[in-house]
Amino acid sequence: QVQSLLSASIYRKQQKLSCFASIKHSSGEIMNYLIVDAYRVGEFPFWFHRTWTTGFQLGIALAVLYD
Repeated sequence: QVQSLLSASIYRKQQKLSCFASIKHSSGEIMNYLIVDAYRVGEFPFWFHRTWTTGFQLGIALAVLYD
């Protein structure tokens, strides 16, 4: 859902670009940026929580092994 909302928001902003900006970047190039950025934002929570939970799980596993 976050990806969809972000994509829609960026697409609306693309529609408001100035003539100079639309000449400098093609619509395909902008859509590529949109898709990649939306994917990265959507995947951020997963990888953020993965980093701290991995350390936590490793600590628990070591505690169990020690006990």
